[in-house]
Amino acid sequence: MEKVVYREPGFRLEIEDQPGYLRAQVSEGQDSPALSLAYWTLLGDECRRRGVRKMLVIEDLEPCEVTDAEFQALFADMVGMGFQNVTVAFVPMRASLQTNERGSLLGVEFGLDLMVFSDESYAVRWLRFSH
Repeated sequence: MEKVVYREPGFRLEIEDQPGYLRAQVSEGQDSPALSLAYWTLLGDECRRRGVRKMLVIEDLEPCEVTDAEFQALFADMVGMGFQNVTVAFVPMRASLQTNERGSLLGVEFGLDLMVFSDESYAVRWLRFSH
């Protein structure tokens, strides 16, 4: 299984193949709309390169407040990156689950197949068995 590590300004992103999905963990930084766009852009590139249709994203960043408008801008960019063809299970390790659930509902309005989980094991089961 191929593992790739990106050390970018403001974050570290580890990506590795798992049976049936791609696992990504972003850490070592302070979240912001610009940082989120940067790591989702890298993830989009990896999904296209590997032909991935399912992805688990573990976000372990210092949280920030995100407005609905900032979520909407990110999701519009994600659609442009091809994420409407990728099922995403998202696990925020430190950020508010409620904020990310609100964001995921907005993502669905953009045509994204995105679900937020409080636990990696539940996210993996959802990716493996519900799609």
